[in-house]
Amino acid sequence: MAFPEGRKIGTRRLFGGNLTRDPACIGCDFRISGDMENDDIITENAFWVGVCPGLSLEKIDYVAKSVLEFVLDDGGSGG
Repeated sequence: MAFPEGRKIGTRRLFGGNLTRDPACIGCDFRISGDMENDDIITENAFWVGVCPGLSLEKIDYVAKSVLEFVLDDGGSGG
């Protein structure tokens, strides 16, 4: 999340994916079906982009262009 945060774009972790890894679930009993590989991908890579009614169209455009730049740059890998 360094890329959006470096551009002053607020983010929050998504509460989803592999919930067995969430600190709030430590010590809970679970029935797990499968290897949860896709759940781990969500846990490690998904996030919310902050939004509020006070955002101007200029700021929304800035966020959209920043996300597009990140994706087209292959997630900041330079490749």
